[in-house]
Amino acid sequence: MKTIYSILYVNLNTALNERVSVGVLVSNGSKNYFKFSSDKLSAFKMILNNERYSLVKSYLKSIDKEIVSDDIVNSKKLFTKRDFKKDWINESYLVYLSKYSNNLIQFSEPKTIDVDLNDNTFKRIFEKYIFKFSEDIN
Repeated sequence: MKTIYSILYVNLNTALNERVSVGVLVSNGSKNYFKFSSDKLSAFKMILNNERYSLVKSYLKSIDKEIVSDDIVNSKKLFTKRDFKKDWINESYLVYLSKYSNNLIQFSEPKTIDVDLNDNTFKRIFEKYIFKFSEDIN
């Protein structure tokens, strides 16, 4: 299976095309990974106004919640999130998101890489394009 990734950017100034990478979405069709840098997100608090910051934060958390879900909890539901994830995490929809964003979070055009997707591969992709990898503690 081919592995694709898309980088999520926060647009600081759309007229000047200023943006900062804040997260990455990686998928091989069966496994999906998503992580955003909470350190970078907290740095935006001083740059963005409160409404934009709250919207960015809730948008990233909702993506995280949908992708990084607890399979035990989902197995008790009629429709699992896994069924819905396969519908939108694919190359064609990520291309669509890269073209038609909401001007707050911008998805990059998905790139194909020829590696097996596992935790270490995802960590290396995250550290290369986003920030140092840190485990979030809830």
